[in-house]
Amino acid sequence: LATKLNQHDAMFWPDVIIPVPMHWTRLWRKGFNHSIQLALFLNKSLHKKIPVMTNLCRKINRSVPQSQLDAKTRQGNLSGAFLADSCKGLKIALLDDVITTGSTINACSKALIDAGAADIQIWAIARTPRRF
Repeated sequence: LATKLNQHDAMFWPDVIIPVPMHWTRLWRKGFNHSIQLALFLNKSLHKKIPVMTNLCRKINRSVPQSQLDAKTRQGNLSGAFLADSCKGLKIALLDDVITTGSTINACSKALIDAGAADIQIWAIARTPRRF
């Protein structure tokens, strides 16, 4: 991901990187947030240093882990699960490891847009293929 991002013109880069947050209870059980680890690596690997903000957006509702749900159920599982502080005018890179159905990214993006984000780029290591 860092190699690909470094090939892009820095004028299109975001102001901040926001790793997709976990609910505090899941973070406590797991011991780490993989998206934060990826964001910190990118921060060191990109030609332009982009700050990582882990407290601008948070998951406020516990939910069943998306990995335990089918695609249809995932769509509504995270409705209202995220809350963001004011980010008026910020260009944001929302970072997750894998995008499966897009439900997590959509719910998190909605919270950031509601909080005033000017632009949201979605950064991910992988995207699962759609089944046709």
